[in-house]
Amino acid sequence: MPAGVCRALGAGIDDYDQRRHALHAIPKEQHRSNAEFGEAAFYGWSEDKARQAMTPEGVGFATWLKAHGFTFDEPG
Repeated sequence: MPAGVCRALGAGIDDYDQRRHALHAIPKEQHRSNAEFGEAAFYGWSEDKARQAMTPEGVGFATWLKAHGFTFDEPG
């Protein structure tokens, strides 16, 4: 994926996270896997879904993402 697309996608996700957080903040006691991942400075929808995809409960979600063209590779 071209760097410009990655930046635009990242900015769009950040924007969505902020808008969703303003309406439906995830309570701290519902943050996933803090023992494994640590406490996030900002815990938005994308942080929640990233953590979900990296745990056994999210195996199906990670598979779905990969089937729809997403990767877990670092942008390069």
